[in-house]
Amino acid sequence: MQYPAFLPQTGRPPRLYEAIIDGIQQYRATIADKVLLGKTLNGLVDLLSDLLKLANPNAAQRAEQSKQRMHHMLRHLGIEKGWPYELASKLYYLGHITLPPRLDEPPGQAQTPNAEPAVQIKNLPQTTSWLLRHIPQFASIADMIEQQEAPLDRLPLGDGLTPQQKVLLGGQMLRVVTAYEGLIREGTTADAAISSLQQQADAYNPALVHALAMGDRSEGRVELHELPVEKLEVGMVLNQAIRSKAGALLVARGHPIDSVIKLRLLVARETGIISGTFQVMTSA
Repeated sequence: MQYPAFLPQTGRPPRLYEAIIDGIQQYRATIADKVLLGKTLNGLVDLLSDLLKLANPNAAQRAEQSKQRMHHMLRHLGIEKGWPYELASKLYYLGHITLPPRLDEPPGQAQTPNAEPAVQIKNLPQTTSWLLRHIPQFASIADMIEQQEAPLDRLPLGDGLTPQQKVLLGGQMLRVVTAYEGLIREGTTADAAISSLQQQADAYNPALVHALAMGDRSEGRVELHELPVEKLEVGMVLNQAIRSKAGALLVARGHPIDSVIKLRLLVARETGIISGTFQVMTSA
């Protein structure tokens, strides 16, 4: 082994120098493996996308639209490390390769002579998840696709989430994007589709729906805050239902705060009916 002349010429490199060189070589090998793995996974995603295009062009087009909508949502939510969510939205439709093309045509064109196709379509997320689990690196993506029915309340947004929180958030985002895409596909206008999702605040996270509604606008960001009643402001939107300590619903999730609602909540707090902080969203 060659080593610098400034080291003591003892006939063999010092142990510390050997350890440093070994560490550098190991680091280079690790980086090379990561680069190779990254290129392999990117190539695999492209391959899956190409297979979907060949097997079901309609589903492939929906996958690209879904990824684009997810991209806009991530930007308005301030999530910079959003590639897992975008990948989940793009691969969500992979299960459609199991459908005959006629079953994936727009409503009114597809022929469904019995109940079996409807069951097959309903189970597509599970089919996609099962396919993706054959690739260990896509396990979290498969989990996102399966977790669309997870509880909605008080889920944080951002980059600093635990792996489980990322899975739950990804599932909720997929739920919003795919529901919106389904309404658009049925012929619903964009505004009417957003309105429909907003009216189902118990099913679709209002913060995510609002981010989706902002679309490809370059400005604006959806932010979540945990605030006590006295700091709630008119125009904020509740991202959770507010219930009394006895369980009675006082204000539904997704409801905007106005002066009447705030007064009602202030009275409820003063009388001990409610306490603590509540999650609201704003547009910054």
